[in-house]
Amino acid sequence: MNGKVNIGKLKKSLKVCFENDRAFPLKDRLESILYIYNVIFLMRMGCVITEIEDVLNGNEKCVQENKTAEDIASAIKAAEGKDEAAKAALSGYCDMAKQYIKSYFSLFGSTNIEETVLNGFNDVQGEGVIRAIEELLPEEGKPEPWKNPFPINVSAHHVHLSKEDFHVLFNGKEDLTPKAMLSQPGQFAANECVNLIGPKGVVERVRILGPFRSHSQVEISRTEEFKLGVNAPVRDSGNIEGTPGIVLQGDSGELKLNKGVICARRHIHMSPHQATTYNVTDTDVVMVKVKTGRELIFGNVVVRVHSDFNLDMHIDTDEANAAEIESGAIGFLEDITERNALRAIQN
Repeated sequence: MNGKVNIGKLKKSLKVCFENDRAFPLKDRLESILYIYNVIFLMRMGCVITEIEDVLNGNEKCVQENKTAEDIASAIKAAEGKDEAAKAALSGYCDMAKQYIKSYFSLFGSTNIEETVLNGFNDVQGEGVIRAIEELLPEEGKPEPWKNPFPINVSAHHVHLSKEDFHVLFNGKEDLTPKAMLSQPGQFAANECVNLIGPKGVVERVRILGPFRSHSQVEISRTEEFKLGVNAPVRDSGNIEGTPGIVLQGDSGELKLNKGVICARRHIHMSPHQATTYNVTDTDVVMVKVKTGRELIFGNVVVRVHSDFNLDMHIDTDEANAAEIESGAIGFLEDITERNALRAIQN
């Protein structure tokens, strides 16, 4: 070994990940969760044990420098200055990272992997910890893309509004008020809700997601389409031409949308670096296997790559119910069925 493992730091980080992390100060939550997150990232990238040791010993040469680290540092400073929005953003980030970590460990049995790693602390030099982590690594180099799990989140019905439409529905309010941060940076669930009024029925208290968009959009499930009497097509978010409209009811009035109601196509968010790990590019189409009590494979899943994205698959409530997906579910890349580059050549 190149040096001793900081056992105390690793043990504290695991404690935060597997116990009630909200009992810890926000700064400690971030430090501990990111510590484990970096180890998992290196494991998934196929780093050798000596490289992981370097990370555990505080050597930053194996940690890729990125803007996210700078953003988090700035947010911590703002949160310490009593900035409530920064506190909410960091808390949401912690929750998202913790879910990802638990999803990864669940591959090996969530409590079992924790016990396996913690048992390594009996060795004061930390070699047992390194051996435990080594067991998770692939035998030959970097792991194949389809062996890498990713978190799956259920996206319930929601509404995106333009600023102009928001002012019609909530006269007197200048902006949305954040309720909870979402898995994608800068996006949040607002306190404000609207009712959806269709030809056949009403769906009440549908959450608005922020920030504002250039055009308003409503995302519902197939089940809700029947209730409302609306035949919404399956579309990528933002592709609303030729879609049906609906009436929105807010605190101070109603607004009729002429278009914008869709059933969102299932998709995976990835950063460019994560896309490289999975050997995919923006708008590639993949198949995803979900291992639950009702195991199934989702086809026609579009990959969406952007520098602002975090790794996360989104499906609606109908799709989640079909597979009995619960919080902390993970998916695996089963196959790549359409390549963006190939489509460009064919067209």
